[in-house]
Amino acid sequence: MEGNSMSRTFVFGYGSLLNELEVQRTLPGKAIFGHATLIGWRRKFNKGGLDHRYLNLVPANSEVRQVEGTLIEVTPAELAALARREPGYEMVDVTSQVVAPPEDSVVLAFIAPSFEKLLVRRSYLERIRPGVPPEEWEQWLQETDFSGISTEVVGIENASMDEEG
Repeated sequence: MEGNSMSRTFVFGYGSLLNELEVQRTLPGKAIFGHATLIGWRRKFNKGGLDHRYLNLVPANSEVRQVEGTLIEVTPAELAALARREPGYEMVDVTSQVVAPPEDSVVLAFIAPSFEKLLVRRSYLERIRPGVPPEEWEQWLQETDFSGISTEVVGIENASMDEEG
């Protein structure tokens, strides 16, 4: 993430940071530097919150996909303020995927890890199982939404554990 001392740092805004009033709410007096195009990504509401989902960037299936956004030039202190505003997101260097980024710059985007790649640990299922009556375990599994998670990855194919499992 750190470039040489001569580089400028920008944040690529693709959701609420498209709105200058939202930028100024976190960074008083800050203006949007300009607009930018990010190649190879698409927007998706897949970052979980307490009671709703937030917008995120996910890799596109092909380089044809692109996201239009804003560039906000930031100091290290402003970047830290944005990081506090965006918990659960990681700062990812997307400079090489921005069409014509400002010269001598680093462009960062706040991107949440893909929850679709996260595993459901068998040990977690084993911690839940004692709380479910044995005769209801199979039904509990069937009524639980594991969408977007491969059953091979989760270990569901043998989550109906025998006494020896």
